[in-house]
Amino acid sequence: MNEESSLAFPRQFVWELQQSKYRIYALVDQFGVPSRLEAVLTVKDRQSAALAQHLLNAAVREGRSTYCEALAQRVFTLLPDAPAASLRRALEWVYDLSWPASEDADVPPQAQRVFDEMAAATAGLDRDPKRRARLAELEGPVVRSIQITEVHVHDTPRALAAARARGFEPAPDGERAGNDRHDLLGAISWLLEEDPEPPGTAQYASLGSLERLDPAEGDELVGWSEAPVIEEFIGGWHSYAERGLEPLTSGAGLDEKDEDWQLEQGRNDMRRLAELFPVTDHTCSDSDEVCDECPVELPPRMAHLLQIGLELVGDRVAVDLEEHGDTPVTEANRGQWFVIDQLPRITWVMGRAWRQRFREGAHHLLADLDAGEWPEPRNHAEEMMLALAIEEAKAVYEELLDEVYPEHQELPASPDDYDFELLEELLFQDTDITFLFDPETEAFADPGHPMNQVMGIGDLRPVAWFDYFENVAPRATP
Repeated sequence: MNEESSLAFPRQFVWELQQSKYRIYALVDQFGVPSRLEAVLTVKDRQSAALAQHLLNAAVREGRSTYCEALAQRVFTLLPDAPAASLRRALEWVYDLSWPASEDADVPPQAQRVFDEMAAATAGLDRDPKRRARLAELEGPVVRSIQITEVHVHDTPRALAAARARGFEPAPDGERAGNDRHDLLGAISWLLEEDPEPPGTAQYASLGSLERLDPAEGDELVGWSEAPVIEEFIGGWHSYAERGLEPLTSGAGLDEKDEDWQLEQGRNDMRRLAELFPVTDHTCSDSDEVCDECPVELPPRMAHLLQIGLELVGDRVAVDLEEHGDTPVTEANRGQWFVIDQLPRITWVMGRAWRQRFREGAHHLLADLDAGEWPEPRNHAEEMMLALAIEEAKAVYEELLDEVYPEHQELPASPDDYDFELLEELLFQDTDITFLFDPETEAFADPGHPMNQVMGIGDLRPVAWFDYFENVAPRATP
């Protein structure tokens, strides 16, 4: 085998349930051969499988990091000797960039023909008359997509190994930028075509724009455009967050007509909230005191603040997902997140799928409000989402309400407005989940812990956060 064909690198690790056992596989890339699945180890329980998979995927991205080493020790204690040995061997291969290569690494003749045909087709694009048409000559819509991605390459050998295993070949010396001896820029560009956060990197931003081109507006295809094609991306969200402000959005710079339209939309939203959550007079005729028999209602202004908080937290979790994906929270990267690093430490290792399900809690609670109902948390994930949303609502009320949400004052007032302590008492069944924020009590999460059993806390482990409480109805499956 030549040097390129000996390069093999696992793209990711997956697991599946097979006959009451969980088997973990590596999806391995290797220069010159099709990607393949290789069995790595087999375990008996789902938690061990999920942790081992997460550990291996973290090692692919980070290498022998402090986080991976600490997590590995935890996972090894959960595994019997045989699967623990298999996991150690796989970890060493990932750490040392020494994953065994397939002996059959020559490019098959049929694959080579495909490569040649693709190269010929690409080279012929400029000679195709259809590719030289102007915008006005094309039938149907033309969409322009512009992307900007920022990644930190914290492990150059790992990123280069992944790129070479997937078929990347460095550009000739004279075509590389500056002192880029290994053509790292080309390798990262190659990897980003199919992987938003390649091994050895951490994504810090991924923004994009879509525009439908219109010749009547003076648009033209870039190949014919005599003016530069320029797109402005709004940034600075971390700077704004540090100052407790909302970042600029693409709506900045709206003309007067657009501002009037937005103001009217805000008023319409307030009218609907006032209809969904009416304020009624519950004072008894002979007393200024509120009668004990009066129904407890959610004031429309508090419903609006909850709506704002849930939307903000849900959107910020979405940004965390886009920027970090499966990346675990660590002490080193705390502060680079909007929401995920505010969750209890035992959730920091949970991956993209778990975080996406956590984000869905905001949608469920917003749907409650949209139906004119109290936002009722039905599992621990929704409890945590609602708690974060209330904190966000408090911050908006104290600092930004009149400036950012002037339409809020059009809602009917209630004696219970802005009583967040009362709101929390009415919305939450208990505060058991707060145990997870204290290192001395986070162990209570395990239902096998003596204090958990004495206090009747239940299962607070992250894998159980989406289990519905016994005294509520499960949400309807869409």
